[in-house]
Amino acid sequence: MDAKQAVEVAPAQQPAAEEFEALFAKVAECVELITSKQKEIKTHLKKLKSLHSAEVKAALKQKPPKKKKEVHNMVSAPVPERIRTYFKCKETELPRTGLSKFIFAYLKEHCGTPVKKDIGDGKRPQNCYVADKAASKVFGIKEGDLIEFCKVNQLMKQVCEADATYVAFKKNQEEQKSKSGRSKKAAPVVAAADAEEKEIEIEVEDEPVPVVAAPKRRVKKSA
Repeated sequence: MDAKQAVEVAPAQQPAAEEFEALFAKVAECVELITSKQKEIKTHLKKLKSLHSAEVKAALKQKPPKKKKEVHNMVSAPVPERIRTYFKCKETELPRTGLSKFIFAYLKEHCGTPVKKDIGDGKRPQNCYVADKAASKVFGIKEGDLIEFCKVNQLMKQVCEADATYVAFKKNQEEQKSKSGRSKKAAPVVAAADAEEKEIEIEVEDEPVPVVAAPKRRVKKSA
């Protein structure tokens, strides 16, 4: 009986073995495909890393754009009368930087080559212009006196502050600034007052309405 049963079972196991081998072959193909794709992914990752590193190096080599320096004192002011008459300045109004450039250009052209002035105390000698007749009248010094480069702007400031039209212009400018500052300070106060009113109105509207309980009815008991 055992031999007959074995003979009968053997043919039934053959289809299962064939199916197993077919599935095993498919799994092997999938494994081969996965390994090949893994290799492709590795090569692509290497290329990406190299490209990224090249971009980073290029970005580090590039210098950031330089920020433009803020130019101050660009408001035009009246040129003092002494500078217009003696230095023959045709402009009636110039910003502070423009006036400084004009004065340096005049001194360079009319006062000859700069001279070294020894100021002592072991310090480096200063470059100076020799004042001509016009420069002496503008700056209130003697003709032939030395004008140090570093003190030209200081002398220019003294000349401007001694001019009546320049002083009036600066006074008017300061008054306008003070008025604008007052208006800016007053605006938030008004806005805060409006906000308080709005908050009060909202609080009044959102107040809970008091609930009054209805009176209970008295029920007469029957005798």
